[in-house]
Amino acid sequence: MKNLPESYTLADDGSLSGPVQILVGNEYYCNITYEKKVQLDSNLFLIDSALGWIISGRAEPQLRDESYLVTYTQTCIETKLHQPDPPLCNGDIKSLWELECIGISDSPRATREEEAIKYFNDTTLKLNNRYTVSWPWITYPPDLPNNFGMAFGRLSSLLKRMDQDTLLAYSDTFKEQLDKGIIEVVPTSRTSTGNVVHYLPFHGVRHRGKPMRIVYDASSKSSKDTKSLNECLYRGPLMLEDLTGLLIKFRTHRIGLTSDIEKAFLQMALHKKDRDVTRFLWLKDTSKPVSQDNLLYLRFCRVPFGVISSPFLLNATIKHHLSNAEDQQVRQKANDIYVDNFVSGTDTTDEAMKLYKNLKGSSESRQ
Repeated sequence: MKNLPESYTLADDGSLSGPVQILVGNEYYCNITYEKKVQLDSNLFLIDSALGWIISGRAEPQLRDESYLVTYTQTCIETKLHQPDPPLCNGDIKSLWELECIGISDSPRATREEEAIKYFNDTTLKLNNRYTVSWPWITYPPDLPNNFGMAFGRLSSLLKRMDQDTLLAYSDTFKEQLDKGIIEVVPTSRTSTGNVVHYLPFHGVRHRGKPMRIVYDASSKSSKDTKSLNECLYRGPLMLEDLTGLLIKFRTHRIGLTSDIEKAFLQMALHKKDRDVTRFLWLKDTSKPVSQDNLLYLRFCRVPFGVISSPFLLNATIKHHLSNAEDQQVRQKANDIYVDNFVSGTDTTDEAMKLYKNLKGSSESRQ
């Protein structure tokens, strides 16, 4: 290199220092390089470019104190994760490229998602013809306080702002959920059942023409030094299909089929050991004011909306169910789901009716 003519202006003559400021992608590389190149050694070249002459290749060491290595590499890899590890899919090639081969440790997010998937695979059961899931705990038992005082205060505040019609709407919702087995009365009242006990404050959301929807606050804290339920759980990957691709694929069918799962979150049963962290308070007699003697202790038997892990558990359960369906046509539609919405279609009316019946039968076999 010392004998190069002065006309060869190097893009990097060794005088440059500091961090890399610009990375030029492979799609632009040919725009800045020219055809001319000079071979300096068997494996070492100078390539002319708009930035100057670029050293590329490998230099054979001459002397120990002068040996050096120059390497230029380009890699373009595109992978897409459709589903998590078995039994939800057949594997993930993405992990072969992203981290291990370049010597970088796993990112915390990737590790958390893998832990959530593994926990789902290890703990999900089908009991009484219904999927039973568990919260993907970061550590168990979780460091959760018994926040009864905060829940009692939030309920008192809520009742003060409530008119009689709203009070009846809450009461009717809880009664309906009790009848359907979505929630249950805590058998031991405030006494601990041996599991971690935690209460969820709540409030109702009403839209015109629709029944009240009760939202539970799993991010609430009794103090700044304590944790919320959401902070003790893995969020988990959402595993959502690409919405644009899903809609484009939907438009290719001559006959479209759409549907959603009724009260999808509440279709999943919650394991008994995890129910005591979903306790909440209501009134035994709505005609009387809130007091210790007029409290009804309830907890969820199903997965409530508002917990950070609920969307992951829903999507994972749906994909697991459809991917393991007996009917091949149903299995092929496992990727035509966005959250709890089915968006697909067929080319003929007969195929549409058959798919409808198969999907309906698959849904009924789950409940």
